Amino acid sequence: MADTVVHFEIAAKNPAAQVKFYKELFGWDIVDHNMGDFTYHMVNNADGGIGGGIYQTQDGATRVILYIQVDDVGKYLDTVETRGCSRIMGPDAIPDIGTVGIFVDPSGIPVGLYKPQ
Repeated sequence: MADTVVHFEIAAKNPAAQVKFYKELFGWDIVDHNMGDFTYHMVNNADGGIGGGIYQTQDGATRVILYIQVDDVGKYLDTVETRGCSRIMGPDAIPDIGTVGIFVDPSGIPVGLYKPQ
């Protein structure tokens, strides 16, 4: 279904500590994926919930980004720009995953867009 939240990301200063915290608190199943220059800690979905990821913040800012599934990432990024919002990245293809993009909403909150492959 399009236009629903399908993924989350936690940008952390110390992702190992975040992984440990969420595993111990909620029992999350988190698997490390080597992405070359960083490790992406994939949070597997369970019991009908959405999956997500934890990674090292690159700019020192911590944040949570929710990803909304859409039918055309580029179209939505173009639309948010016409409404005065800023594109942070995308559309970018992730091999074997899909296409992603991120924009900043009117309140300054980063929002992700995702189209599965």
